[in-house]
Amino acid sequence: MILNQYGNIAKNAWLDLPNHHDNIRLDEFTLMPNHVHGIIGIKNPVGVGPARPFNNLSIIIGSYKSSVTKQINRLNNNAFKWQRSFYDHIIRTDESLYSIREYIINNPSKWDDDENNIKNYSLEGKAGLAPTG
Repeated sequence: MILNQYGNIAKNAWLDLPNHHDNIRLDEFTLMPNHVHGIIGIKNPVGVGPARPFNNLSIIIGSYKSSVTKQINRLNNNAFKWQRSFYDHIIRTDESLYSIREYIINNPSKWDDDENNIKNYSLEGKAGLAPTG
């Protein structure tokens, strides 16, 4: 994956997250043309030890999205939008962690066949965005 200026903004904002949220550890991540995959380890989850109400996962992801959006908008790209929510999953075992890391690492090589790749959509079907094939 070769990042354009927007991709570099998203990458740098991701790498900068621990500077704003001292209770996280970044793990594997990758940027895709229309989404991000990443693992964030939360060192002191809410409800464990001292309360950290401003460093829960929703706040962390929200601050990431906000930072990226503001920086991209400064480049006069006001069309940039994130999806409303995010998908999260609690990783409970080393086996699951390794499997998810592998998925993230290999995801860019599968982009040509990804259902979200606009090249795999046609103008026929529901709302004009039905997968081809």
